[in-house]
Amino acid sequence: MQTFGDSYEFTELSLLNKVLKPQQEFEEEKAHYFFQHLQDFTHRKEINLLADGGFKATAKRLAFEFEKLSPSEAVIQFEAYGFAELDYTAKELQTRLSNEEFWLSVLRRERKQVIAEVERAMGLVSARTQKYCGDITYSDYKVSEQQAIEYLERHYLQSPDGKKVSLKEISDHNVSNPYVRFCEWISRVKGFDIVAQEQGHHSMMVSMTVPGYMHATLKKTGRINGKYSGATVKECMEHFNTKWSRIRAKLKRAEIDFYGMRVVEPHHDGTPHWHLLLNCEKRHAKYIKKVFKHYALQESANEKGAEQHRVQFEDIDRKRGSAASYLAKYLAKGMTGFKEEGEGCRHAGDLAADCTRAWASAHRIRQFQQFGGPSVSVYRELRRLKASSNNPILESARIAADAADWAEYWRVMGGFKTSRKDHLIKPIYEQSEIIDKSTGEVIPPNDSRNCNKYGEPKQPSMKGIRIGHQALITRSEGWEVVSSPPQSNGFPRQGEPIRTGGLGLV
Repeated sequence: MQTFGDSYEFTELSLLNKVLKPQQEFEEEKAHYFFQHLQDFTHRKEINLLADGGFKATAKRLAFEFEKLSPSEAVIQFEAYGFAELDYTAKELQTRLSNEEFWLSVLRRERKQVIAEVERAMGLVSARTQKYCGDITYSDYKVSEQQAIEYLERHYLQSPDGKKVSLKEISDHNVSNPYVRFCEWISRVKGFDIVAQEQGHHSMMVSMTVPGYMHATLKKTGRINGKYSGATVKECMEHFNTKWSRIRAKLKRAEIDFYGMRVVEPHHDGTPHWHLLLNCEKRHAKYIKKVFKHYALQESANEKGAEQHRVQFEDIDRKRGSAASYLAKYLAKGMTGFKEEGEGCRHAGDLAADCTRAWASAHRIRQFQQFGGPSVSVYRELRRLKASSNNPILESARIAADAADWAEYWRVMGGFKTSRKDHLIKPIYEQSEIIDKSTGEVIPPNDSRNCNKYGEPKQPSMKGIRIGHQALITRSEGWEVVSSPPQSNGFPRQGEPIRTGGLGLV
């Protein structure tokens, strides 16, 4: 197995030889056909995403070429390359496409995803090889993770009066830390479970998987699935998101409320599947199951095993454990790992969690998501407050959040039947002030000079919370990121400001 830090010449030919030579499964004609498709998949016109040497020269060339184009021409040319769609207007996209740093991030992101997909399509990700992600994806993730840690250790947040706080220390104490994130999620799951029991609601685990033709390899043998259509992880996620949006729309039309958590994790071969912990009124449980089954079986309904495996339901039996105990293993697998062994060829639970995170990073997957319930942004802002409030509602919410009592926090916010827009406490989003580095002038929000590096007005960021007409600012202005003495010529000089804005520890 390749370990992180090892060098690896990743080219189409080296990959092809790694798979075809030892297995001898392809005839010459099939191998040529496969090789041609591999080349098509790993190229964006003249750009080889698997080429050695990085993309700095390519990014510089592309930025220069796109700078000459009009916004409409830039959009057409960008789409011709076949990159993933970007959510910008034509003018915003044209401005970014003339920026070298932007192109560098696009190319690196595409390369990471392509490598992960090639490993999966070629059978290098399976129960018999490496689970969840291939060795190269795993190695690249560990390198990136180490680089991020080194960056945090070298940089600090500095206040106007000179006080410094290490970014690494901040990261260790907020939800960037997998263990902190796991504890927060467990407290939220427990809170939902308490509310469900108080309200007499029905709780169930729902597991959804994609049709068989989207699975790359067979679990028992590790061989390529004969029915595999070549569907990418992105296409699998689009399949799920389409089903989920239709299910939610159908239940909304039926005026059925539900709440819970969703976890995305990989099968042994990197194909995603969903687990949902869903709570609802008992009278709606049967209908919700019917709706899930209907949409899950809209495609390939006659496929062998589709009726039994495409969507599965498990009613929560609280005699066996709480809802949190049902979901905990899925949360741990994607955050902190297990202590026991048995996670395939990487025989340690923490490595299994690493592989799951590497898989999610490569495919840009949001692993965990809450649906229904109160705002987690407000919850985190309330936990930042230390002083008590004269407002009884705000104080009750602050105490509940500080005690990690998600159930009580939801009650104070309005409870199960109150929609998010009617919750009593709302977040405040505003533009941050910036500091002109050349003059030291503080440029306030909404000033035309308060722009991002593309010359566009900066996006509003979290500033605090509001209850009625009372606003509470929880994030200070004027903090900037500064670096410690550089360890190489590639890092900023000591004390050099990098960016300014509010101090947000969570």
